[in-house]
Amino acid sequence: MVLVGLGNVGTRVLRLLYDRDVPLVAIDVNEQARGVPLARELGIPLIIGDASRESTLRSAHVQDCRALMTLASNDVINLEAALHGRNLKPQLRVLVRLFDGDLAARVRKTFSIRFTRSVSYLAAPAFAEALMEREVIGTISVERRVLLVAEVVVGPGSALDGQRVAVVDAAGAVRAIALAEFGEPRPLWRPAPNRTLKARDRITVVATRDGLSRLMRQAAGTGDDVDPIAEGAGAAAP
Repeated sequence: MVLVGLGNVGTRVLRLLYDRDVPLVAIDVNEQARGVPLARELGIPLIIGDASRESTLRSAHVQDCRALMTLASNDVINLEAALHGRNLKPQLRVLVRLFDGDLAARVRKTFSIRFTRSVSYLAAPAFAEALMEREVIGTISVERRVLLVAEVVVGPGSALDGQRVAVVDAAGAVRAIALAEFGEPRPLWRPAPNRTLKARDRITVVATRDGLSRLMRQAAGTGDDVDPIAEGAGAAAP
């Protein structure tokens, strides 16, 4: 496997692949990159050069490798390396690190590069679980997006108290998948839309971040339009 980029992410991947006995060749344009000393210590073949140049990839024998991973911190370098790799070996398996979501969508469509990943997107589930505290019980990654699996308790006198399960669902935002009625030990999976919600019932939903925030406000009956995630995370939220 050929690995491009030995920054923070590339160094971690280098170590993981080495620990799994995957044969590697590493490339980075900067001899002072974080992972360069590690590659040398582990005896991994290392090329100091510009991976966006086809000649650099040829020297790494990309045309003979199993897969190419481009993990530099620059979208342009990663994409150019991936495209040159495909020119050298049309059926090459490629994983590209891209920060820009719109660019990633265009790349997948135009160049048939299936795997594009962003570190911030991959880290989003951990941030979501921490910020939503106990309500989030799991996450589901869909392409470059994250859905939250959460459990919400109907507050007494809240906007959901006495309403039907159908009011929970919101197209593209929230879907109720289970209802645990207060005092009942087992949840009802796929509850009927006309079933009535009561105080202290627990609703399990699959939702977007915004959808879950709205549902939590409804369940608490605050009438508050403040997004608890945005308020708590500020500019640091992924």
